[in-house]
Amino acid sequence: MPDVNPHATLPFKREGGMDLILLDRYAELAAALRKTPENADAIMRSFGLETEEQRGKIHKLWRLRFQANPDLQRRFEKLVEDKLATEAGDR
Repeated sequence: MPDVNPHATLPFKREGGMDLILLDRYAELAAALRKTPENADAIMRSFGLETEEQRGKIHKLWRLRFQANPDLQRRFEKLVEDKLATEAGDR
C-alpha cells in the first residue's frame, strides 16, 4: 500500500489540474491567460494541465457550472478582474 499523508485532504495526489475545480484557482488561471495569452501552453502546464484532454475537461466543467449558475460566473469574472488589477497595482 502506498504511503498516504494522514493530514492530506485527499488520499491521493491531485494531478492534471485538479485544484482548478476551485473557483479562486480557476480565476488565477484565467487571469494569467488574459495577461499573457502568448504563453498559454506554459501557463496551463504550470497549473497542472499537461494535455489537451485535461484542458478540455476543466474548461467544460466550468462552462457547465457557469451555465447552471450565472451568479457563480459573475463571481468568477470579478475575481479575474481583481487579480488583474492587483497585479497591475504591484508594478
